Amino acid sequence: MADKLEELWTVAELSSVSKFAKSTIYEWVREGFIPHLRVGGTIRFRPGEVQAWLDRHAHPGRLRRIPDIEP
Repeated sequence: MADKLEELWTVAELSSVSKFAKSTIYEWVREGFIPHLRVGGTIRFRPGEVQAWLDRHAHPGRLRRIPDIEP
């Protein structure tokens, strides 16, 4: 019995899930920055690969001390 095919996202689906603009995603694809597949002229993304890519490129925010405010 064949395994179920892994879900692939379109640019629109990735944009919706990630909240990144479609134009940003297209630029990342053009630059080869984000992992993607080209299938018959279309761009697709494996959700697990995108999550791993985000995890590798995420930078924790800096903890900043808020200066004391004198009344």
